[in-house]
Amino acid sequence: MEPRLCHCFGFTPAELQKLALERGIATPAELTAAVQAGGGCGTCAPDLERLLEELWKDRKPVLRPLTPDLIVRDAIRPFLGRGAFELEFVDVDQASVRIRAVARPDACAEAAETLRVFVEKRLKEMYRPDAAVTFV
Repeated sequence: MEPRLCHCFGFTPAELQKLALERGIATPAELTAAVQAGGGCGTCAPDLERLLEELWKDRKPVLRPLTPDLIVRDAIRPFLGRGAFELEFVDVDQASVRIRAVARPDACAEAAETLRVFVEKRLKEMYRPDAAVTFV
C-alpha cells in the first residue's frame, strides 16, 4: 500500500498526481481548493509543492472543465470520509444538480440539510455560482 502524502485527508501521491493531471492543477492552492489536500495541518505543503513541480516540469497543464459529477466524486466525497452519508451524483440540468444521499444507520436527521448546504456551496465555488442541489 502506498504511503499517504496528505494524512489529514488521506491522499497518496499517485491519487494527487492523477487528480492534478485530470484537472490541470498546477499549484498547491488549486489542489487544496479542489480536494482539500494540504488544507488541514499543512505538514504536507512542501511535499505537495514538490509533487506538482515534478509533475508539470516537462508538460503544460491542460485545463478540463469541472463538472458536477467530478466535483462530487473527487472533491466532496473524499472530504466526507466515513461520515454519516454516502453521496452519488444522479444528474444535472444546467444549474440544477441532483444527488442521492444515502444515510448510514447512525446518521443524524439534521445532518442531511447541513450536508446539502455544504455540497451546494462547493458546487457554487467549483461549478457555477447559481448551482442548486436537490437530494433525491
